[in-house]
Amino acid sequence: AEAGFFVGFARLGPGGPGGSEPDVGRQRGPARRTQQHAVAGVLAFWVLRKVLRRSFATESEMTIDTIAWLAAVLWAVHPLRVEPVAWITASGYPLATAFLLGSFGCYLTAYHDEHDTHGKKRRRWIAGAWALAALAYGSYPITATFGLWLIAVDVGWLRIAPQPLWKITRAVARVWWAK
Repeated sequence: AEAGFFVGFARLGPGGPGGSEPDVGRQRGPARRTQQHAVAGVLAFWVLRKVLRRSFATESEMTIDTIAWLAAVLWAVHPLRVEPVAWITASGYPLATAFLLGSFGCYLTAYHDEHDTHGKKRRRWIAGAWALAALAYGSYPITATFGLWLIAVDVGWLRIAPQPLWKITRAVARVWWAK
């Protein structure tokens, strides 16, 4: 199993299979995934800061930024799983994570600016969210459920869903909890 791991990352140099030096330039896979994970960490800070500012509007910006920074650093330094950086088979994880965090950050930004009366900025942020979500869908299939996450965020947290949807949601919730 370990031989397969190293064969996947290292390609022998100009001498072919019997060559004396490995081609170090070709060993970029782990470094690239580490960079993607670092970008996802920065995007996690951006999204966490937006979420915390919206949830705890009375707190100072410095407190919110500190909490968001600590949470993002903790996540980036100690991810739940190391496979995305260490294994070639999990190379889609950091890329999909970065795209989804970017998409969610754009989505939150689109609905954060109350001064955008004509919706021009909002449309741009939504277009960015759609583009990043599409890239995420292409990088890892499980990201297709992101739309369901956005519906839950709209209905439960942002409360920007249309009123008829609210009525249906309340009726479904009553029936669900009555069981």
